[in-house]
Amino acid sequence: MKNTATAAVILAVLITALLAPHGCAKIRGMIQRERKDVRRDARVGHPAPLFTLRDLEGGEVALRDFRGKKFVFLSFWATWCASCREEMPVLDRIHEKFGRKGLVVLGVNVQESEKKVKSFIKKLGVKYPILLDGDGKVANLSYHLYGIPANFIINREGVIIYEGASIPENHERYFERLLEEE
Repeated sequence: MKNTATAAVILAVLITALLAPHGCAKIRGMIQRERKDVRRDARVGHPAPLFTLRDLEGGEVALRDFRGKKFVFLSFWATWCASCREEMPVLDRIHEKFGRKGLVVLGVNVQESEKKVKSFIKKLGVKYPILLDGDGKVANLSYHLYGIPANFIINREGVIIYEGASIPENHERYFERLLEEE
């Protein structure tokens, strides 16, 4: 009984110590952000949030430039992400095989330095375009990502038709069907 009471007091003191510096307004803001994330628009059946990001060659790539022209496979990733590294050779093959048929693959690195990303991409020999979301605003504020990898397939009208943490199962057949329908 005495141990339980002591543990409860210690827990109460720790919670108070953790929450006191933040204040109620800060906590309320965190809760509101969480609620906002639940109602995010970057999901299947909704228009993909538009963005313009710099690529590794210093040019700008705008998602809106592909509307009416190409399907887009958008893959958010980071160098430290093992699953992301495993996907990259597959994304390269998808880029090579379906790029001329109407699919563009765009890798979006999240919150890493250009120097680090360039070195990593060179080492892996990645051929598809890599964009830099250095401040994380596209990943975090526009797409409200919970983790990476995060993959989206966007149709020619700019609507998200696939969302997932991995490449679609049977991806070659998936893209063949997708591109022949158009």
